[in-house]
Amino acid sequence: MLVTMITMMAGPDFSAHPGQKIEVPEDLASTLIEGGFAIPANEIVIETTSISPPEKAVIPKPTRKRGKP
Repeated sequence: MLVTMITMMAGPDFSAHPGQKIEVPEDLASTLIEGGFAIPANEIVIETTSISPPEKAVIPKPTRKRGKP
């Protein structure tokens, strides 16, 4: 069965990275899918979250106190 990996998986003879599609036996595929490590390759996933840029703290510049001339 063709699955798309969600997490990294490695063994003595292979490795798979997130997003990589690999062919595995049916029993291993069902174990990976049930465990949340992979999804069926024909399933479409749409991400709806976005990353907002971090807020930047602004420190005001100190003002110089002027004495009387």
